[in-house]
This record gives sequence, structure tokens and C-alpha cells, in this order.
Amino acid sequence: QTDKFDTYAFPTTGSASASAEVRCVMRDSQQRLWAGTGDGLFIYLAEKDSFLRHENYLVAGTDHEYPDVQVLFEDQLGQLWIGARQGLSYVHVDDQIAAPISPENPTPLESELLHSNIKAILADDEGALWLGTHTKGVFKWEPSTQEVAHFLPNEKVRGSLCHERVRCMGKDIQGRIWVGTFLGLSIYDHKEEVFHTYQQENGNPKSLISSSIRSIFFDSGGGAWV
Repeated sequence: QTDKFDTYAFPTTGSASASAEVRCVMRDSQQRLWAGTGDGLFIYLAEKDSFLRHENYLVAGTDHEYPDVQVLFEDQLGQLWIGARQGLSYVHVDDQIAAPISPENPTPLESELLHSNIKAILADDEGALWLGTHTKGVFKWEPSTQEVAHFLPNEKVRGSLCHERVRCMGKDIQGRIWVGTFLGLSIYDHKEEVFHTYQQENGNPKSLISSSIRSIFFDSGGGAWV
């Protein structure tokens, strides 16, 4: 305990949209430290005590613009997935090269997913990726088969997502997917294939204190903190 904070600089490209703000940090299963910023992806080099930018990770179709990274997630196979304002990418396990997901003949739905502003990523017990987006709800994507399911709010459909603007997601010990949105919490029931939604209810002290959900955490006892 030294009560000392070390500061690390993240250089920007100088473009008008570039930001050195750190959006997310994670340590992978190989103990590597990654940082996602408004101006690209960085990895920590212990021998230099500094962060190195992944120079090859660029916005598709450009040779100098770096993605605005929002979230990082490692799946059970050690694959690192990157959710950015410009879409979904991943880091190759073998050569550590970051690249956007770009199937040869994407369906319209798959194309919409891969170019959405991704705010949250997790994997279910079957290995499918769930991706929460800024304004397009939730996508469920199976990387091996390229199958895509899209969940959006719909007042006419029972058990639909409560809001299209997703802020966070989590998975409980039962394998249920929790989705925190701008206007409530939706929990996906795999057996019924529906969302159960919880929101703040005026006059009900047992309801959520707020419908604006920003973080979900599960403790070691299985309790959920929202």
C-alpha cells in the first residue's frame, strides 16, 4: 500500500473524432492487460511499462482511423471479442491480429449486427454471443453457424425486450441473460424464449429504485446487484 497512482498516456491520432478516453479494461486468461479507448485498442507491455496500440486494428475502409472501443470480452475458447461504435471485431488467438468480422455474403440482419454500436458482450452456456447495442436492442449471434436472432421492444408482443438502448448485460448461475437498458431490466428465459421485464414502480418499495440500469453484478452467492 503506497497510496500512489501511476498514470499511463494513450496517444491519439489527432483526428477530430479521436479520444484518448479509456472506455474499458480487461485481463485475459493469458494475463495480458487490454485497454479499449476512443481511439483504438491497446495492450500493456510489462517490460516497457506502457501500452502499445494495435496498429492493424482500423475502421473498415480506412488506413488511419481507429475504432472507438466500447467493450472487451473473452469467450471460453480464449477468443477476444471487441465491441466498438463501428461494429464487432475479434483478436486472432494465434497471431494476435485484430480484425473486424466480415462474412463473404452477410444477410441484411447480420450486416446490421456487425455494424452496430456495441455496448455489451457475453456468451451463453451454448457458446452463442449476446450483443447489446446502443440503439438496436440485442442480437444473439452464433459464430460457428452465422445464425442471428434480433430482439427489439414491441408493445404488441408478450415477453419482448423493454428498450432498444442497452447499457449492460450479465449472466446468472441459471444461465439467464440479464439486459440492463435505458428504461428497465429484461431477463431472458431460455425455456420460455421470452424476456421478463422489471422497472421502477411508483409506490412499490420492492421494485427497482430506478429503471435506468447502468451495471449488473453477480456475487459469489448468486445474488444480483443492479
